[in-house]
Amino acid sequence: MKGQGPLVLFFHGFPELWYSWRRQILSLAARGYFAVPPDLRGYGVTDGPPDLSAYTIFHLFGDLVALIESLGQEKVFVVGLASEAVLQWNLCLLRPDRVTALVNWSVAFAPHNPFRRSVDSCICKFQRRFYCGMWEIIVMSVEGSHWEEKVLDKADFLTEGEDVSYHRMKVLLAQCNGTILN
Repeated sequence: MKGQGPLVLFFHGFPELWYSWRRQILSLAARGYFAVPPDLRGYGVTDGPPDLSAYTIFHLFGDLVALIESLGQEKVFVVGLASEAVLQWNLCLLRPDRVTALVNWSVAFAPHNPFRRSVDSCICKFQRRFYCGMWEIIVMSVEGSHWEEKVLDKADFLTEGEDVSYHRMKVLLAQCNGTILN
């Protein structure tokens, strides 16, 4: 958490951490915002629920509302990335009184379809070329390792060395604890 002023919540995607927003929170804090990038339930060093039934969209949504309340804020700016966008969309839809504005770098918003799972809908619309399948190109290009190792081994060209080390440590720790449930 950095700064004072209007609250901006930054939400990472899968398999990222709060650390993805480190540069943005410093920049916004310097401009008078209160920037908070929490690790979502089950990511980083947060606890994953012992029972998967405690890991629903409603539980995660409850985490967001509780965070806003615990920070003593009425309204927030919400910035989201990737797969966790569904949380931000639900915050805007279910609690518009709490949201000043939303910025998402994500897949397109699609209302819930009770007859189709969201991943199936995305694949049906965009085949495997868009979002849900693109990361698999990196993952599948390394033989004989687990998915997290495959992704992290290819990450050097995306960011600086110390960033890769940080992500590798946190993601592998979460995998060992069984907390990343996305």
